[in-house]
Amino acid sequence: MDGAKALALALKCCKRRTSKKKRTKWSKQWFLYRAKFGHRELLKELRDNEPDDYKNFLLMNGDCLNELLEMVEPHIKKEDTVMRKAIPPVDRLSLTLRFSATGISFQDLKFMIAISP
Repeated sequence: MDGAKALALALKCCKRRTSKKKRTKWSKQWFLYRAKFGHRELLKELRDNEPDDYKNFLLMNGDCLNELLEMVEPHIKKEDTVMRKAIPPVDRLSLTLRFSATGISFQDLKFMIAISP
């Protein structure tokens, strides 16, 4: 095989690897049921009935969370699109706090909070 043929074959292989894979679906179906499967209901229950567990979960009480949310909400709020609803700021913040509190991976958090990593 001469140099030109080898170069052409190498370029063809590289081009094949870098081409994007066609997306088969926009989102996994269970992510669409975030309100049902997510952690928001758990947080409400903990905040209302078990404040110590709530503080253990997020490393802060509900008042601190609300105060922090007021400060960062304009910066983390996203707009809904025709494709999907945006993740609410309270969910984005609680996910970040849970990640900071535990250090577990986003892959693990996605199952608890129903948000794609």
